[in-house]
Amino acid sequence: MTGANPVSWNSATEADRQRIEWLIEHMWGPERPNEPPTSAIWTILDGARHQRVYESVRYSGMERVCLYAGALPRELAEAAPYLVRLSRKTLYAREVLTEAWGNSWGIFFSTSAPLEKLRNHFRSFLRVRDEEGRRLVFRYYDPRVFREYLPTCTIAELNAVFGPVDKFFVEARDTDTVLDYTRVDDQLQTTTFRIGESAPRKSRLTVRTVRQNL
Repeated sequence: MTGANPVSWNSATEADRQRIEWLIEHMWGPERPNEPPTSAIWTILDGARHQRVYESVRYSGMERVCLYAGALPRELAEAAPYLVRLSRKTLYAREVLTEAWGNSWGIFFSTSAPLEKLRNHFRSFLRVRDEEGRRLVFRYYDPRVFREYLPTCTIAELNAVFGPVDKFFVEARDTDTVLDYTRVDDQLQTTTFRIGESAPRKSRLTVRTVRQNL
């Protein structure tokens, strides 16, 4: 397994904690105590990035499921991707964001879809075929892969990736920057935010009618 040793929430500086609280506010939006939430925030965490991921998910107490099917040997289970629902008020959400953000542990997204629908959706493109027809593992949940792949998608591919997802939140190369991805009229809208700032830095629309290779 790879990845830098992450900073924990307990050992985070006040500046780090303010960054995490900004991310929570950004993903969940303003609190509305008298209104039921219309969507939830989920993450796909990549167990292959760090040994902490598996234990974090295992003892999270949150709604979660492995994206790999069947009974897995321990070694594979520790390196598998996990779909986890996050709750705004919990310590776990803060722990995950503190450790994951900037270490390429996974991607985050908002949706109103239930667990099983999300699992079926994200399992559908765990494996892809290359130009020679070979089946390959597609680690799209690595933010470094996701942010390069998504802008190359055709309309059909874009709709397939989003499925029931309303918005993706992905760390940029500069990890003080958040990339928000949404669909607007069959186009990909990418909105860039600097952590700590309320107004976006920039927003752009892209659409592909044919596949553009990376």
